[in-house]
Amino acid sequence: LKQLNDLGSQSWLFLGKKQLDAFFGAKTLYAKNNLSQTFSYEMRNDSDVNATKLISILDAQGASGCRFIDMRLKANTTNTQTTVCVNSSRNNGAFSYRYVAYPTDATRADALKALLDGQKLEGFYPIRVWSLTASDTPRILFERDSSIGAGIQGMQYKVYSQSLPSNQPELANLLNDQGKLGWHFWRQINDPTGKQLATIFSSLPFPQLPDGEAVVLDRR
Repeated sequence: LKQLNDLGSQSWLFLGKKQLDAFFGAKTLYAKNNLSQTFSYEMRNDSDVNATKLISILDAQGASGCRFIDMRLKANTTNTQTTVCVNSSRNNGAFSYRYVAYPTDATRADALKALLDGQKLEGFYPIRVWSLTASDTPRILFERDSSIGAGIQGMQYKVYSQSLPSNQPELANLLNDQGKLGWHFWRQINDPTGKQLATIFSSLPFPQLPDGEAVVLDRR
């Protein structure tokens, strides 16, 4: 937490830990902000976190403008989750959250698009597909930024039940072809076992952080 706040005061935003390769191990990634924006972080520990308790935790942090960035099971502590959120010197809004079960309909792609469209009308955009435990059904964590509000209602989604191509030239061609049509890749969704469930594109540019989380541009 001290490292996050020290770097945040220098306009570095935490992006997450990534395993770059087997030899060098995990590295912590940050992005430098050049708009005189600084960041401060808060952390809390909660035991026995379920879906209902998760939202109450995130909403409590978000009400003061602290945006959720990560939650991890705390090492050597029975079923205790550590939640980290970030405050921005340029943000004047508050954040609220929903944790919605992933559709299990036979026509999953259509059901997922309907879910995304419905949440969008209330100002909620998807930021992560997540399961609190490996045995849980996948859920989508939705976020609402009061400073953006209904501004996301013009966003459209395109959902495919197919997985992204594993062949790099095919993948590049697909992403470029969709980009020419105005569609930005959001992410591929997998279940807890790694089985591919859907691929989502958005009509608005929600850039991807290294851990797959979507963020909104120009949050002030």
